Amino acid sequence: MISADDVDSAVQQIIPYLEDTSNDALKSVYFDGWFGGLAASAVLRAIAEHPPPSLLEKFDKIIHIDCSRWTSRRALQRAIVDELNLTQQVAADFDKQDEENDFNGVEQGSRAEIAGVARVIAQSIVKYRCLVVFHNGSDGMVDLTNFGIPQPEFFNTKVLWSFRGRFRLNDQICRKVDNSNTHIFLYADAAAAVVSCSALVVEESMEIALYTHKLGIDVTPEIATECCMYLLPLNCYGSGFLDYGTLTYNGAAIDYNWATHASSYWVCDGIVQGGQDNRAWELARALQQQMRLDEYSPNRQARHLGYTLTIRTKRHWVSVKSTLQSISSYHLRDFTPRTTSLFLVLYSFSSKRFPSNKFHEAGQLRVLKLCHCSFSFSSPPFNCCPNLRFLGLDSCVDEQQPSKEEKQTGARAVQTFQRLWVLDVSHTDWELDFPAETEEPVVATDIREVHINKGRIWRSNLAWRRLSNLHKLRVVKPTSSWETGRQDEFMDMVKLELLDLSRNSTMQVLPNLSVATNLKTLVLDGCVGLEHVGPQGLPPSLESFSLDAGAGGRDNKNKARISRISLAGCARLEGFRLRGSLQELEELDLSHTAIKMLDLTDEAPVQRLGKVFLVGCKQLRSISWPDDVSMCQIRLLCIDTREGGDSLMVKKPDSSLVFQGKGNAFVAMADMRFLQSIGFLLSWKWDRFHGKKIDLCFSSTSKKDDARPSYKKKMSRPYSSTGRVAAGLPLPKPLVYHDRTTEQQITAVIDGSGSSSAMQFQPLDFHVEFGEGISDVTNPVSTKRLLEAITYMLDKVESLHVHDSSSITTVTPEHVVLQPGWGGMSFLKCLQLICEVKMLAPNLETIYIRGCWNLRHLPATDGWRRQKGRLVAVDCEKDWWDKLEWDGMEFGHHPSLFQPRHSKYYKKRHLRSTVLR
Repeated sequence: MISADDVDSAVQQIIPYLEDTSNDALKSVYFDGWFGGLAASAVLRAIAEHPPPSLLEKFDKIIHIDCSRWTSRRALQRAIVDELNLTQQVAADFDKQDEENDFNGVEQGSRAEIAGVARVIAQSIVKYRCLVVFHNGSDGMVDLTNFGIPQPEFFNTKVLWSFRGRFRLNDQICRKVDNSNTHIFLYADAAAAVVSCSALVVEESMEIALYTHKLGIDVTPEIATECCMYLLPLNCYGSGFLDYGTLTYNGAAIDYNWATHASSYWVCDGIVQGGQDNRAWELARALQQQMRLDEYSPNRQARHLGYTLTIRTKRHWVSVKSTLQSISSYHLRDFTPRTTSLFLVLYSFSSKRFPSNKFHEAGQLRVLKLCHCSFSFSSPPFNCCPNLRFLGLDSCVDEQQPSKEEKQTGARAVQTFQRLWVLDVSHTDWELDFPAETEEPVVATDIREVHINKGRIWRSNLAWRRLSNLHKLRVVKPTSSWETGRQDEFMDMVKLELLDLSRNSTMQVLPNLSVATNLKTLVLDGCVGLEHVGPQGLPPSLESFSLDAGAGGRDNKNKARISRISLAGCARLEGFRLRGSLQELEELDLSHTAIKMLDLTDEAPVQRLGKVFLVGCKQLRSISWPDDVSMCQIRLLCIDTREGGDSLMVKKPDSSLVFQGKGNAFVAMADMRFLQSIGFLLSWKWDRFHGKKIDLCFSSTSKKDDARPSYKKKMSRPYSSTGRVAAGLPLPKPLVYHDRTTEQQITAVIDGSGSSSAMQFQPLDFHVEFGEGISDVTNPVSTKRLLEAITYMLDKVESLHVHDSSSITTVTPEHVVLQPGWGGMSFLKCLQLICEVKMLAPNLETIYIRGCWNLRHLPATDGWRRQKGRLVAVDCEKDWWDKLEWDGMEFGHHPSLFQPRHSKYYKKRHLRSTVLR
């Protein structure tokens, strides 16, 4: 323990521990701050940014790493790189590994450090004496050696660090500090800092203001300090009955819910000025996001700080508790005309009244939360508070029967509601008698947020469009339905940003939200009565969607009924969360969204899921499917991640046109690594009688080239699905060629606009196409998992089409050589070999080649073909045929075993492709 009462004195007392570089000196110093975490981050920053000359004599470099807002180990390594100005040197390593993690489905928080980057970091600083100042925002110890920092025990390196920062005052985290003999644990004596406790809060607040300022939001240290001062005294007086989260005592409970409402408290109380201005709410929200309020639960020392602050500052924020049969003026002695925020909890409903005259004197009251209180709902005592902006009611009951006039109008209650900016109702039925919509279409113009949990504020029902200024609406498990039965209940709510309708189990149809053009977050957890979601009625502005159906229950009483989820066209959608038992789900459509990594592993059994659409998802890198569910029940899978896919309008297929049987997959991907996400397709049992069809297309674009003729028209005989044909099945738009029959079939499946002629084409069982932008397919692998997937795919492929690549030099691995009837290549100006080894394809029937001017060898075949007159057809340019090299008849490689067919088109007009069958 050090005896310091401010940041400067703490710095002076910590410096000697850092300057001690003797062999037996401790290599790591941990500082915990005052009052269980306060101002520790400010001390570390002061040492890192303003080191005394004596410290600079001991160390060549001071490396300041601020990860107080923890993201991942990868982000920590990035912070080290940025601090050492190595960003340009290792940027490619980060980009490459991030891309690999995207395709492997590794979440951001799970991304680890990179060994190659660690070596670069170590090489850049190993020759220096380094002091590392580290703000550790994680939940455990971090060994910086793994990130490239030279090991303190063997190099001239010391580490000063802390778990604290951003108002992280919980008393559990410091217990995770390593007790080894390489660490020293320092903390400041709180008793020595009682006089200067306000100054310490200012230091902590300045840190938070600095973080917010880096985001481009101008929060003054004074505002940040006031916001912190608001939290500390209230939470300390709540000890034993008020705390972050919920503390229960004698059956009563109150919840500050800092994580949700802190910013609203600050604006409504007037700490952040300009409540009617959106910028005030944005500023307060940004400030809250820089604080660790998700785990804000002060320890004993922090509570002591709160008491001290209350006594010394005489704040006008009051928290009152009472366990007596009645509440007296004594309990409300701190509730004065200057009070702006009041949190009141009673532990007994037998207390029928509390001094309502106090509210007549509360002209400045702006924030009020009542827990387990009873009052007249139709004529609330706080109606006389003209400046009331935040009202919270938790487990409150109606005290008495209102008069006939009050019961008919409830005018006072409605007047109170109309003055509010934020309403938070929990376990309370406060039935507001709103005037008829025909009389007053809009009932409130100022209220921005309504939060309801197991309660209600309506008597019969409520069309939320009557609250046109709403930005956030949460209606969680209401005690009665708010629905009017009309689809326009959210009409004209253009300001709505968040809509949470969780546990509205009776809701069967989601209201039309298409006009809510600013809606970003939609939460439907527990809405088991819904039959479908979208695609009509959803705005393109949606960024996050969540539906957790729960376990469903043994008796299926709470079983989710939803059969179709379609968010197609929500171009900004990045966050998609689907969990729980979805036994009735048949179709999932996330086409034309911005989803990057789709995680479906939290789903319970989805036995009926038959159709999945992800067309036009250019950002899609990986899909994690349910582990415990066989995906064999999928009848139609359509995925397209290529550029240009966003121009496609996806329509559902006509059931009469979808292939009968199980397993029809059409997947077009811009990167071969995406193959890892559809590995379950390759595990399907291949049985022609079951009608499984797979079409895989690897290409960076879905653009057309209408100037190219159809290769099928150049062949002497049509293709059929009985042989293994090198023909491209374009998906969902033709890449290179235009096979009318094929196009109609795929259009029929994806667009539902095909004709009867489409059914004349029977698709290949397993077709693979490599197109523009795909690199050499013999060595594209970055993981063992991908290599196995490619090998498995090419072992089963029945048709291969490779085209439009300037980088492919070898078409296919030797796994495919033994497959009967295999064939396929395309326009590859650098192509030199069909296989890295000389290839024998005895069952090869047809080769179609265009534009492969560097190719000199064809696959060898059996000599019996000449005897039986079944020569291998080669459709190619005559100039190319004349330059081929041959190994001789004894090797099955002689011109007499092949039958060339030369196109009548000139080289410039030739189709840029090669096809084998």
